Amino acid sequence: MCYVLCALLSCKKIVYYVYCILLLNLILSLMKLTCPECKNDVSLAAYPDLKQEDIVECGTCGITLMITNMTGEELQAEIADEGK
Repeated sequence: MCYVLCALLSCKKIVYYVYCILLLNLILSLMKLTCPECKNDVSLAAYPDLKQEDIVECGTCGITLMITNMTGEELQAEIADEGK
């Protein structure tokens, strides 16, 4: 009986973790950042805990950007370093 209960609780934890990961991926896919230098979309997949003043890199032009504003789905950034 105890083994079945532990297995059920473990299964619920796994489902919860999978749900959290999927929700985080959904939120990241909705957030958009356009590079001010090259005007391309910046991939945010490598930055799961993104917050204001975090540093991200544009995969297209290599410029380093600092997040200055987070409003809903739109992120704004300014150039922190000229990059490659």
